Amino acid sequence: MSNQVPNNTFGFYEALLTSNLTDGLYVTTTTVIIEPLEMNTTTTIRVPVTKTSVNFGSMTRNEYLYYTHVFTWIKAIGQPISVFFLVVSALVFMKRGMWNSSTGLLVTLNLAEAYNVSLLSIYQICKLADSCFDSEVYTIFRLYSSTFVGIACRRSVYIFNCLVSVQRFLVVAFPMRSKDWTVLHRPKAISAVVLFLMLLANIYIPFKYEVSKGRSTYRIGFSQLSRDNEDIFKAVSTANICITSYLPLLVGIFANIGMGTSLYLHSKSMKEMMDTSDKQVQARRGKKHSQTTLTVLTSTLLFFVFALPSTINHIIMESSPDYGSDSNDRYLYATLSSGFVICQIVSDMVVFFSYLCVGSAFREHLVAMVVGRCRDKPVLRTISSVPSQAS
Repeated sequence: MSNQVPNNTFGFYEALLTSNLTDGLYVTTTTVIIEPLEMNTTTTIRVPVTKTSVNFGSMTRNEYLYYTHVFTWIKAIGQPISVFFLVVSALVFMKRGMWNSSTGLLVTLNLAEAYNVSLLSIYQICKLADSCFDSEVYTIFRLYSSTFVGIACRRSVYIFNCLVSVQRFLVVAFPMRSKDWTVLHRPKAISAVVLFLMLLANIYIPFKYEVSKGRSTYRIGFSQLSRDNEDIFKAVSTANICITSYLPLLVGIFANIGMGTSLYLHSKSMKEMMDTSDKQVQARRGKKHSQTTLTVLTSTLLFFVFALPSTINHIIMESSPDYGSDSNDRYLYATLSSGFVICQIVSDMVVFFSYLCVGSAFREHLVAMVVGRCRDKPVLRTISSVPSQAS
């Protein structure tokens, strides 16, 4: 029997990889069962051999195929739209009047996410066309560009959202000290370091998988090296997920809480300190400062909220032996994992509209860029007063 992970046309592989909370199915030491899961395809699934192995739990195969087909169409339509919004956001933040320490990180964040989502979009189109999987070149390309670099870029998005939240929290909580912290003012260097570390952290993926020939299509399966060192690869993968996904998510949420609390206390103290003659001037400055922080708070919080479903789904899979890819409820797990990928699409769209709703400067530069008359209005360059996301 083969030790292959699910075929390219099977949602397990797509759901698990695109959720970015795991880089593939863990190999077990049990016997395998061959199940025909889609038309003209045969997929190898590793499941424990018990008396209930034929029981597929609370979701049947036909239900799984139906929902996977619906999700595929939603992703095929939604992902190109997300890429468009991400690229537009990056272009706006790159304008001379918008560039600062925070938006510099957002440029890299949006481009990294756009790269990942664009490759997922190609994959969805290939699933609908059902022709790309006949090509060995495409399968090799997907192994390195999507499975390796794509996952590294997606996981870097967690890091960048966390960094933006922490950066803005430090600015609000320590407005004077933050001006002297040089590391906060080097977005290009920070972006380069983060991307390099993410590629380095996921360098094991090309060694874990290999391209092989199936009956009629090419597929990505476990390499002999990963089968011989199963425990090592599993430990590395789990550690990677915790450091690059769980930890940034947790830190980012706490940073947002601290940011909101600090913003409230700052606004309260400013009202008490302002004289009558200074109220008008201070009100304008406070409004700009609050708008910047509110934009960061809104966009990063939206990202963390939409990232929670797939995170919780994966935590339950890891902690419960009755739920996951090796359980009788594997169809339910695969369906939910695939469905939660849609949260990534919705997140990209909602965050873009949050830029528009909260950030007046973002709207102005977007309109100017669209009509071809970018005025590049000057903005304050200090990190404590410039917009971090959309103002």
